[in-house]
Parts: sequence; structure tokens; C-alpha cells
Amino acid sequence: MELVDIPNVISDKILRLTKHYSLYYSTMDLIFTPEKEYVFLEVNPNGQYLWTEELSGCKITEYFADFLGGK
Repeated sequence: MELVDIPNVISDKILRLTKHYSLYYSTMDLIFTPEKEYVFLEVNPNGQYLWTEELSGCKITEYFADFLGGK
């Protein structure tokens, strides 16, 4: 597992879908194919992330706490 940047067109779609469902938080499952295409699988409005934080080193909990604290 590693932290990667995704194209703005994909992150924009993720944000639009999250807002469409009036969510402040969600996790989404995507596949990056050998043909270099992103395939959406599902949105999880209460998805678990701690295991990905531990494997990737990304400080998701810290960012989430900052968001909740209004930073």
C-alpha cells in the first residue's frame, strides 16, 4: 500500500458524489486497471480507514480531527 496522487478529474468526481449524498465523510473503493483507468466500485458512508493509515503512513486521523476541529 502506498499513498498516491489521483488526477483532479477523479478527485472532483469523488467530492461531487460525496456532496450529492450530503456526506461529510466517506470512503470509496476504486480499482486502477492495467489500462490506467479508474473504476468506481462503491461508496462507504461509514468506511473504515485505520488499516490503510497504518499501511500507507498517511495521517488520516489527524486530518479528520483537524476537520472536526474547524482547522
